[in-house]
Amino acid sequence: MESEEKREMILRQALDDQQVMTCYAYSLLQDWSLAKDAYQEMLIAATTKSDSYKAGNLTGWLKVILKRKCLDMIKSRKSEVHFADEELITLVDNSMNGLFDEDLKELNAQKKKALEECMKSLRGETLDILLSFYKDRVSCDKLAERLGKTVNSIWLTLSRSRKALRKCALEKMALEDNT
Repeated sequence: MESEEKREMILRQALDDQQVMTCYAYSLLQDWSLAKDAYQEMLIAATTKSDSYKAGNLTGWLKVILKRKCLDMIKSRKSEVHFADEELITLVDNSMNGLFDEDLKELNAQKKKALEECMKSLRGETLDILLSFYKDRVSCDKLAERLGKTVNSIWLTLSRSRKALRKCALEKMALEDNT
């Protein structure tokens, strides 16, 4: 296989696995910004070292590179932040292995698609609360203050929304399985 073809194949696989890889990096680094940086560094290293990839489990090869990048970040930031010890990293590594399974990736893609479709039905304040809380990581206290509501009403909105989204997504996935 030509070097350029190999690099394209590596990039395609890395982009297909981006969400799982970033979550894996987050589980090691406990910081979304660092996890995204580690993923980007993995992309650079993987394409730079594409000649060293031998046919086989490409996702596994990329995961090893990502893990090394994460460990490098942990070592370089050790004085700034306390990170997990090697035993915990091994536990995280082992528990995340299932996420790289092709069947699970397909199931997760189906779940994501169903959830995205269900999210389209949300409007106004409910959507704002969900996106602020989960995407922007705004606390319930700040949301309540911003929207002139009580913290309890924010929690209730989140709880009801999660329940409705879960029900909708499960129904959509069941419909998809029946077709």
